[in-house]
Amino acid sequence: MPQVLTFVDAVFKPDAAREGLTSAGTEIAHDPYRAKDKGRVELWPSIRPDDVPDSDAWELPPVDVAPKDSPVAQLARKLATQIKQWIGRVRLPGHAAPVTAGDIMILLPRREPFGTAIIRELKLRGVPVAGADRIRLTEQIAVMDLIALGRFVLLPEDDYTLASVLRSPLCTVSEEELFVLAHGRQGTLWSELQLRRDEAASFRGRA
Repeated sequence: MPQVLTFVDAVFKPDAAREGLTSAGTEIAHDPYRAKDKGRVELWPSIRPDDVPDSDAWELPPVDVAPKDSPVAQLARKLATQIKQWIGRVRLPGHAAPVTAGDIMILLPRREPFGTAIIRELKLRGVPVAGADRIRLTEQIAVMDLIALGRFVLLPEDDYTLASVLRSPLCTVSEEELFVLAHGRQGTLWSELQLRRDEAASFRGRA
């Protein structure tokens, strides 16, 4: 969305804000793909902690639960209330139907402490919420394939890793071709692939 990207460019326009962001130190300029879509950036006032007397240690809440008067809890209540008011009432530009809970995504730089607080406040207001999605990059298939490729580059003699790379979307070697290539070989799978690179189209460019 142009409005969001323009705001990002403005944030990093000063040299001090852009230092370390790019190797050449050039200005940041985003070209939006969805140039006709509408967006808006809102800056809410910061929430300061209230002055409260020190509590007895036996009365303190659990360490993983934000106190009800903390800035985190106050912001979670404010945002959850705003989302509740949007649902079923506000229509986004270019959409005929009002906003639903599934149209809203909350992105956080880290899950805690705000993640648990906002989920709790949304549930208290009856707003459907899917919960916190946590993706482990090293468990994603595409990332695992790239890791296997890196391991093969570091150790070409690792036949098992090379076989997994050949069978991944990074290559086009079929199960049958891999069997023909590996069965009865005298050396490593990598050396066999180099020797027989002209036997199949899928072998070319892999060796």
